[in-house]
Amino acid sequence: MSTINKDDLIAEIQAFKDEALKMHLVQNLIDHCPETDVFDHDISPDGRVYWMKAQISQVWEFWQSAKTYAVPEGYKVTKKPKLQIGNPNVDFSQAPDWVKYWLKDGHSNKCLWSNVRPTLDTDLDSFVFPYKYRAIDAPDFGFDGDWKKSITSRKAMETQAAA
Repeated sequence: MSTINKDDLIAEIQAFKDEALKMHLVQNLIDHCPETDVFDHDISPDGRVYWMKAQISQVWEFWQSAKTYAVPEGYKVTKKPKLQIGNPNVDFSQAPDWVKYWLKDGHSNKCLWSNVRPTLDTDLDSFVFPYKYRAIDAPDFGFDGDWKKSITSRKAMETQAAA
């Protein structure tokens, strides 16, 4: 390993130690091993770091893994826009205040207002609701699409209207 690479590695190890000291797990390890340097390590000629404590070795592995998923310098992280699923024609002003979802059921072919999001059950060809729910008949708002993609949430519609 060249001197420059070794210097970079030593700097990275120091940065790792500084961040690791902020972790409860590492602080707990230090508290339970007061006579030991928990960051004791060896660097092999090929640049591998061998930690004497298994816990620190695991934290180092997480650190290395996280670096591979880091956002490259100069890039911006932006929220991925959530696609509007369902019927864009739903008018929630026609629904009672407790309603959170509109959907078309595949089994009964009815449109419903619901207070909870149901689960899709393709075996039954319908939506399945949890134990405690409220649902009443709703207008179809001209929906003729796939019932499996019909769920429309009040929150999504309000967010879309505000944008």
